[in-house]
Amino acid sequence: MTIALTACGEPDRPTVVAVDTLCTSTTRYHATEDQRAAFKADRPLWEVLVNWLAAFNQVRDRRCLQPSPGN
Repeated sequence: MTIALTACGEPDRPTVVAVDTLCTSTTRYHATEDQRAAFKADRPLWEVLVNWLAAFNQVRDRRCLQPSPGN
């Protein structure tokens, strides 16, 4: 998503800011105790979902936990 900020600086030259909505609208997945117990009770059923969630966390961490450019 791109946002143009016109209240700051010169109105005829807005500041353009890019916002990664993955980082602003999601959080890392953390399993509850009940979910861990269900996984242990029937691993083949839940393993694909657990692997997908772990991959999501990796992608999110790579994109969202990096320092901002210039910092």
